[in-house]
Amino acid sequence: MPSTSDVVQFFTAQHGVYDRFINWVRYPQGLRSFFEQSPLLRSDLRVLDAGCGTGAVTVALYEALVRRGFAPGTIDAFDLTPAMLQHFREQAARRGIERLVTMQANVLQLDELPAGWVDYDLIVTASMLEYVPRERLAEALAALRGRLADQGD
Repeated sequence: MPSTSDVVQFFTAQHGVYDRFINWVRYPQGLRSFFEQSPLLRSDLRVLDAGCGTGAVTVALYEALVRRGFAPGTIDAFDLTPAMLQHFREQAARRGIERLVTMQANVLQLDELPAGWVDYDLIVTASMLEYVPRERLAEALAALRGRLADQGD
């Protein structure tokens, strides 16, 4: 299992390659198609994207909301790697995603997130949990679950 600093170093150097690869395999389109069919979507969702990377999940979710005629709500997103976050912020700005707040954070240290980052309607994550040590996976999932609203998904 790579260390946190190894993961940050790798994705700092490779964030552009990562983004090109996921676009080449049409991962964002697959995510958007999934969300377009999802019964979880509605207007004004409060969403947390855990381990957001370059923003593929958030962008797909946002586009699905708009295509289905829902008003996007607020989206908070965190990732370990500042370079990935910067890439994401630039992409979000190009796509007109406005109600987005990003920050650097580790899923195993969620107490470092702002106090208001709780009571989410939906928490999404992709390509992040495989970097959590197996013996701490339940801890990470429980911490994320603790940030959902009572009726959240």
